[in-house]
Amino acid sequence: MTSIGALIRESRTARGWSQARLADVLNEVAGHATLDRHYVARWERNARKPGYWLPRIKRVLGVDLHGTAPDPAGGSSEDDMHRRTLLGLVGGSVLDSAVKGLEPVRRQLDAALGGPITEDDATEWERAVDKYSRLVNRFPAKQVLPGLLIDLDEVRGQLETASGGLRLRLLGVRALLSGLAATSLVGAGYWSDAERCWRTAQRAARFSEDRVVRCLVASDRAVFGIYMPGGDPVTLLGIVDEALAWGEGIISKGTANALSARAQVLSMLGERASGRVRGAGRA
Repeated sequence: MTSIGALIRESRTARGWSQARLADVLNEVAGHATLDRHYVARWERNARKPGYWLPRIKRVLGVDLHGTAPDPAGGSSEDDMHRRTLLGLVGGSVLDSAVKGLEPVRRQLDAALGGPITEDDATEWERAVDKYSRLVNRFPAKQVLPGLLIDLDEVRGQLETASGGLRLRLLGVRALLSGLAATSLVGAGYWSDAERCWRTAQRAARFSEDRVVRCLVASDRAVFGIYMPGGDPVTLLGIVDEALAWGEGIISKGTANALSARAQVLSMLGERASGRVRGAGRA
């Protein structure tokens, strides 16, 4: 029997499409920007199951994939059921449904701190972080967050088998993806969910032992905390100080963000102090 990966590759090349072109077409059909050519490459190597994308691949390539050989990667029925439930959130592209699916994913990520992963896999995840960092600032949450949730769930699964330096890199990925999810939630007004994501992001950053990641996550939390309702300047200043401590001696985006946040928080504290002085003077 022909494997799923081989059939996708044959159908794609018969149309004269590159892997990047197929990813773009699938993104258009799904209505959200999630895929890039690296996903397609892994499907074609049978290193990753298309899952949610199977009916969309069939639609755009005009090929039936259900009679192909089983995926060599395998997977339990319970895991498949979990993925179908989670991926169903994306099918509707409804933000409220995606946010409801966020909490169980976040809990499973926390529980996962405990098949082998390769250097290429870790590098691909780091590219995914870079991609999402651009998408979060360009697209509304309802387009970005569902795919981000799926990738968070997949990182959870890979953390269970990763070890050594690769595990630390994945923890850094987990921290940054959680922070990006929080950023997306802030933009959509889901303040409480964003705050929980920030806590998860900072915990993962601590476990990653990566000073640059810890600095960036803490500084981003401080920056966005300024605009969240009920933000306490004193608490935010503590988060900024933590970011600067981890970024000491390092020139990075996190350090720059932390310095900017510190200036804004000190300004907030100054305005509060001035208000108290004026109030005391009137009294």
